[in-house]
Amino acid sequence: MSLENFKRRTSQLQLPKSVYEKYAEVVRECEACTRHDRAPERSRVTGMRATTPGDLVFVDHVDLGIDSKTYTVLVVIDAASDIIWAGGQDNKGHELTRETMLKCFDEWALCPKALCGDSFFMEPLFKEWYAYKGIKPIELGPHTPWPNRAEAAVKLFKHHAQILITSVREQSEIEPTLGKIG
Repeated sequence: MSLENFKRRTSQLQLPKSVYEKYAEVVRECEACTRHDRAPERSRVTGMRATTPGDLVFVDHVDLGIDSKTYTVLVVIDAASDIIWAGGQDNKGHELTRETMLKCFDEWALCPKALCGDSFFMEPLFKEWYAYKGIKPIELGPHTPWPNRAEAAVKLFKHHAQILITSVREQSEIEPTLGKIG
Protein backbone atom coordinates (compact mmCIF):
# COMPACT_ATOMS: atom_id res chain seq x y z
CA MET A 1 0.00 0.00 0.00
CA SER A 2 1.36 3.41 -0.89
CA LEU A 3 2.14 5.98 1.78
CA GLU A 4 -0.74 8.15 0.54
CA ASN A 5 -3.22 5.26 0.91
CA PHE A 6 -1.82 4.43 4.35
CA LYS A 7 -2.30 8.06 5.43
CA ARG A 8 -5.89 8.08 4.14
CA ARG A 9 -6.76 4.81 5.85
CA THR A 10 -5.25 5.83 9.19
CA SER A 11 -6.21 9.52 9.20
CA GLN A 12 -8.76 9.05 11.98
CA LEU A 13 -6.18 7.38 14.24
CA GLN A 14 -4.14 10.60 14.57
CA LEU A 15 -0.84 8.75 14.37
CA PRO A 16 2.36 10.71 15.04
CA LYS A 17 4.49 11.85 12.10
CA SER A 18 7.22 9.36 13.08
CA VAL A 19 4.91 6.42 12.24
CA TYR A 20 4.39 7.75 8.71
CA GLU A 21 8.13 8.33 8.29
CA LYS A 22 8.86 4.76 9.41
CA TYR A 23 6.17 3.41 7.06
CA ALA A 24 7.68 5.38 4.15
CA GLU A 25 11.10 3.89 4.97
CA VAL A 26 9.71 0.34 5.02
CA VAL A 27 7.97 0.86 1.65
CA ARG A 28 11.17 2.26 0.10
CA GLU A 29 13.23 -0.74 1.25
CA CYS A 30 10.62 -3.45 0.59
CA GLU A 31 11.77 -5.67 -2.29
CA ALA A 32 8.23 -6.62 -3.34
CA CYS A 33 7.04 -2.99 -3.23
CA THR A 34 9.87 -1.72 -5.42
CA ARG A 35 9.62 -4.64 -7.86
CA HIS A 36 5.89 -4.16 -8.43
CA ASP A 37 5.72 -0.40 -8.11
CA ARG A 38 3.14 0.99 -10.53
CA ALA A 39 3.98 3.61 -13.11
CA PRO A 40 2.41 7.03 -12.64
CA GLU A 41 -1.21 7.02 -13.72
CA ARG A 42 -1.95 8.73 -17.00
CA SER A 43 -5.11 10.44 -18.06
CA ARG A 44 -7.91 8.09 -19.06
CA VAL A 45 -9.78 10.74 -20.98
CA THR A 46 -9.63 10.15 -24.72
CA GLY A 47 -12.44 12.32 -25.98
CA MET A 48 -14.32 9.20 -27.11
CA ARG A 49 -17.19 8.38 -24.78
CA ALA A 50 -19.73 5.59 -24.47
CA THR A 51 -22.64 5.22 -22.07
CA THR A 52 -23.91 1.78 -23.07
CA PRO A 53 -21.77 -1.37 -23.07
CA GLY A 54 -20.89 -2.27 -26.63
CA ASP A 55 -21.18 1.26 -28.02
CA LEU A 56 -17.39 1.50 -28.30
CA VAL A 57 -14.57 -0.99 -27.72
CA PHE A 58 -10.81 -0.56 -27.91
CA VAL A 59 -8.50 -3.36 -29.04
CA ASP A 60 -4.76 -4.03 -29.05
CA HIS A 61 -2.24 -6.87 -28.86
CA VAL A 62 0.39 -7.37 -26.17
CA ASP A 63 3.37 -9.72 -26.27
CA LEU A 64 4.38 -11.35 -23.00
CA GLY A 65 7.88 -12.76 -22.76
CA ILE A 66 8.27 -15.69 -20.40
CA ASP A 67 11.74 -17.20 -20.40
CA SER A 68 12.56 -17.68 -24.10
CA LYS A 69 8.94 -17.90 -25.30
CA THR A 70 6.70 -15.02 -26.37
CA TYR A 71 2.94 -15.21 -25.89
CA THR A 72 0.50 -13.01 -27.80
CA VAL A 73 -2.61 -11.71 -26.03
CA LEU A 74 -5.48 -9.71 -27.50
CA VAL A 75 -6.76 -7.09 -25.05
CA VAL A 76 -10.26 -5.65 -25.49
CA ILE A 77 -11.71 -2.89 -23.30
CA ASP A 78 -15.30 -1.69 -23.27
CA ALA A 79 -15.46 2.12 -23.14
CA ALA A 80 -18.70 2.30 -21.15
CA SER A 81 -17.88 -0.17 -18.37
CA ASP A 82 -14.04 -0.21 -18.50
CA ILE A 83 -14.17 -4.02 -18.43
CA ILE A 84 -10.91 -5.49 -19.70
CA TRP A 85 -10.97 -8.83 -21.52
CA ALA A 86 -7.85 -10.73 -22.59
CA GLY A 87 -7.53 -13.75 -24.86
CA GLY A 88 -4.41 -15.69 -25.74
CA GLN A 89 -3.43 -16.31 -29.35
CA ASP A 90 -0.73 -18.39 -31.03
CA ASN A 91 0.15 -15.47 -33.31
CA LYS A 92 -1.17 -12.12 -34.54
CA GLY A 93 -2.78 -13.54 -37.67
CA HIS A 94 -5.89 -11.77 -38.95
CA GLU A 95 -8.14 -14.82 -38.87
CA LEU A 96 -7.02 -15.81 -35.37
CA THR A 97 -7.48 -12.23 -34.12
CA ARG A 98 -11.03 -12.13 -35.54
CA GLU A 99 -11.81 -15.47 -33.87
CA THR A 100 -10.48 -14.15 -30.55
CA MET A 101 -12.54 -10.95 -30.90
CA LEU A 102 -15.64 -13.04 -31.61
CA LYS A 103 -14.96 -15.07 -28.47
CA CYS A 104 -14.86 -11.84 -26.46
CA PHE A 105 -18.05 -10.52 -28.06
CA ASP A 106 -19.79 -13.86 -27.44
CA GLU A 107 -18.73 -13.87 -23.77
CA TRP A 108 -19.93 -10.28 -23.41
CA ALA A 109 -23.11 -11.16 -25.37
CA LEU A 110 -22.83 -8.11 -27.62
CA CYS A 111 -21.60 -6.89 -30.97
CA PRO A 112 -19.89 -3.51 -30.68
CA LYS A 113 -21.22 -0.55 -32.60
CA ALA A 114 -17.75 1.01 -32.97
CA LEU A 115 -14.22 -0.31 -32.59
CA CYS A 116 -11.01 1.69 -32.12
CA GLY A 117 -7.61 0.15 -32.73
CA ASP A 118 -4.23 0.84 -34.24
CA SER A 119 -3.41 0.43 -37.93
CA PHE A 120 -3.22 -3.39 -37.64
CA PHE A 121 -6.95 -3.49 -36.83
CA MET A 122 -7.77 -1.15 -39.73
CA GLU A 123 -6.32 -3.26 -42.54
CA PRO A 124 -8.69 -4.14 -45.44
CA LEU A 125 -9.47 -7.67 -44.19
CA PHE A 126 -10.64 -6.27 -40.87
CA LYS A 127 -12.62 -3.45 -42.49
CA GLU A 128 -14.53 -5.95 -44.62
CA TRP A 129 -15.29 -7.99 -41.51
CA TYR A 130 -16.40 -4.88 -39.59
CA ALA A 131 -18.75 -3.94 -42.46
CA TYR A 132 -20.22 -7.45 -42.43
CA LYS A 133 -20.74 -7.27 -38.63
CA GLY A 134 -22.07 -3.68 -38.71
CA ILE A 135 -19.14 -2.33 -36.67
CA LYS A 136 -17.95 1.21 -37.35
CA PRO A 137 -14.11 1.29 -37.40
CA ILE A 138 -12.47 4.32 -35.78
CA GLU A 139 -9.07 4.84 -37.33
CA LEU A 140 -6.20 6.51 -35.56
CA GLY A 141 -3.61 8.53 -37.36
CA PRO A 142 -0.02 7.31 -37.57
CA HIS A 143 1.95 7.60 -34.32
CA THR A 144 -1.13 8.53 -32.26
CA PRO A 145 -1.61 5.81 -29.63
CA TRP A 146 -3.09 8.09 -26.95
CA PRO A 147 -6.75 8.01 -28.11
CA ASN A 148 -6.70 4.19 -27.95
CA ARG A 149 -7.58 3.32 -24.35
CA ALA A 150 -6.50 -0.26 -25.05
CA GLU A 151 -2.91 1.03 -24.79
CA ALA A 152 -3.51 1.73 -21.09
CA ALA A 153 -5.26 -1.63 -20.67
CA VAL A 154 -2.26 -3.33 -22.29
CA LYS A 155 0.09 -1.71 -19.78
CA LEU A 156 -2.17 -2.70 -16.89
CA PHE A 157 -2.54 -6.28 -18.16
CA LYS A 158 1.21 -6.64 -18.77
CA HIS A 159 2.03 -5.26 -15.30
CA HIS A 160 -0.29 -7.71 -13.52
CA ALA A 161 0.76 -10.62 -15.73
CA GLN A 162 4.41 -10.01 -14.80
CA ILE A 163 3.46 -9.99 -11.10
CA LEU A 164 1.64 -13.32 -11.58
CA ILE A 165 4.56 -14.83 -13.49
CA THR A 166 7.02 -13.76 -10.78
CA SER A 167 4.77 -15.19 -8.04
CA VAL A 168 4.45 -18.52 -9.85
CA ARG A 169 8.23 -18.72 -10.30
CA GLU A 170 8.83 -17.95 -6.62
CA GLN A 171 6.19 -20.49 -5.57
CA SER A 172 7.73 -23.21 -7.75
CA GLU A 173 11.12 -22.55 -6.09
CA ILE A 174 9.57 -22.84 -2.61
CA GLU A 175 7.30 -25.83 -3.25
CA PRO A 176 10.00 -28.54 -3.59
CA THR A 177 11.37 -27.42 -0.21
CA LEU A 178 7.90 -27.71 1.38
CA GLY A 179 7.62 -31.33 0.24
CA LYS A 180 10.79 -32.23 2.17
CA ILE A 181 9.45 -30.68 5.40
CA GLY A 182 6.28 -32.86 5.54
